[in-house]
Amino acid sequence: MRKTFIISLFISLFSIIGNAQGAVSYKFLEVVDYADKPVAEAKIKIQGGCVGGEVLTNEKGRVDRFPVGYGDCHTDTFNISKDGYYPFTDLFGVIRAIGGSSESEPTKVELLKIPNTKAERQAVEREQLKREFFAAARSGDNVTVRKLIKSGFSPNLTTSELRGIPGFKDVPIIIFAVDSGDGGTVKEFLAAGVKVNKPDEPIKSILIQYLSAYPVQGNFPDTEAGNTARISAYENGAISLIDAGASLEPKYSTTPLMVAAQKFYFRIVKRLIEKGVSVDAQDNYGRTALMHLIDYYKPKERLEIAEFLIKSGAKVNLLTSHVPYSRYDNQSCNTALSIFVQNYDVEMVKLLLANGADVNLTCKGGNTPLNYAKDISQYGIGGDKKEEIIKILEAAGAK
Repeated sequence: MRKTFIISLFISLFSIIGNAQGAVSYKFLEVVDYADKPVAEAKIKIQGGCVGGEVLTNEKGRVDRFPVGYGDCHTDTFNISKDGYYPFTDLFGVIRAIGGSSESEPTKVELLKIPNTKAERQAVEREQLKREFFAAARSGDNVTVRKLIKSGFSPNLTTSELRGIPGFKDVPIIIFAVDSGDGGTVKEFLAAGVKVNKPDEPIKSILIQYLSAYPVQGNFPDTEAGNTARISAYENGAISLIDAGASLEPKYSTTPLMVAAQKFYFRIVKRLIEKGVSVDAQDNYGRTALMHLIDYYKPKERLEIAEFLIKSGAKVNLLTSHVPYSRYDNQSCNTALSIFVQNYDVEMVKLLLANGADVNLTCKGGNTPLNYAKDISQYGIGGDKKEEIIKILEAAGAK
């Protein structure tokens, strides 16, 4: 449980959402060298929220008022640089460690000196290459990843093996790779024998973590053909993870199938079904993969996946007690039909009815699809679909 919690925090470093109001507190950071001596006048560039800017370490190598923000004022990340040293970028959750530091025990980060002598090279170069290995994995630089693996670095390296970097421990480098959204990088690790199905977190949910990443742009041109190739490369990465034995179990209550369906990755949906995942698994709100197919901008893809899920055995008359973020964010139950009525999706309504959706199914005291349709504002979003949906439902026997 502890590791699951830690990894959840770690993941948030790559997708910070600061919708709530926040505040800034000031903590203590110390920059040291290999011999644990302070590095004075190191430049620290802070990024994020309302706390961005640059500061220099003092003669003790310290910043005694390092801003750590919350909510809208979150501190996203920071970089450290100084002539004669390798630059450092926080990819490792150091910002969280700073958040818990005190004046008597500041958070220490080792800045690695660029070697001038043989002794320095022995002490520093491999540590720097480890850091570059993690950075390459995180950025989707599969060429550098391949090069470093061939030079002898383990594809199962973890953050615990990095020297001089506080923050989250025991985080495998493959987590950085899947967060990159680059299928080629993931495949380099798989080819090198990375472990993807350990019984403990976070490996258990590695597929969902990859599916939650944005497909990397990489070298693909910003054209329709380039975007198609980019998505194809991304899907290849997911399929490779599936075929390599990555767990297909849910993370919390969300299954890989739900995420793949919601993002319209049809090839991934097909491979998951081929692997025997439950097409009707439900999340904490009772929603199935079919119910996750809500998107106004991809009607063709949505219908194709919905048809495939139904042909694969998806039940169209399951009830869910609560669908968050719908126009009707209440406790009344919903079916796939009522969900798509609320989202003014005429084609999905037709498809569900053609495949046996009960037009009057609801729970005790719940709204029927027709009630939801009649409550659509004629002048608001979806108002132009209101009468059409009502006619379709009434023709199907709605009461």
